[in-house]
Amino acid sequence: MHRSSGLPLSAPLHSVEIMESDAPLAAIMTVALVGVTFQAWRLVNEKRAVAKRGAFSGPCGAGTAAS
Repeated sequence: MHRSSGLPLSAPLHSVEIMESDAPLAAIMTVALVGVTFQAWRLVNEKRAVAKRGAFSGPCGAGTAAS
C-alpha cells in the first residue's frame, strides 16, 4: 500500500476519483465577495463601489450554483 493515499500500488490511476476543486473555491470566493459587498453597504460606501462589488459577486454566485 502506498502510505499517502492508502491505495494499493497496483491501482490504475484512472480509477482514482479526484474531487474537482473549482466548486469549493468558487463558493469561498462568492461568500467573500458577498461579505465584502455587505460590509461596504453597511459602512455607507459610494453607491457605485457597492454596485461594482455586487456586480462581481452575482455572476460568481451563479457560477457556483451551476458547478
